[in-house]
Amino acid sequence: MFIFFFIIILLLPAVMIGFGLLWKKHPPENINMLYGYRTSTSMKSKETWDFAHKYTAKVWLFMSILLCMLSAALLFAFKNSDISTLGWVVIIITGIQLAGLCLSIVLTEIELRKKFNEKGNQR
Repeated sequence: MFIFFFIIILLLPAVMIGFGLLWKKHPPENINMLYGYRTSTSMKSKETWDFAHKYTAKVWLFMSILLCMLSAALLFAFKNSDISTLGWVVIIITGIQLAGLCLSIVLTEIELRKKFNEKGNQR
């Protein structure tokens, strides 16, 4: 069961690494409503769109490494616990990972507002 939980806690960081690497080299070319970092700020112009993806890629790559290490350390700290305790640890780790994902959105939006005005033009 421990291996199953270990795989589960690495899913979100793995997705962040995958999209971080993808967007670092091949961000979505066109602003669209289906795929990419889609917020009202990032979709104002091609420049905001490109910047948001490159910045988010950097944040996700950094954050996913931290989340992988933290998640693995927490899970290994409770390796010999009963299944109920391990389940709660996985829930807590998932919450921490989701908080990290939300933090990356906040950081990207802050940087977008620093670099671009309300119309999407560079300051």
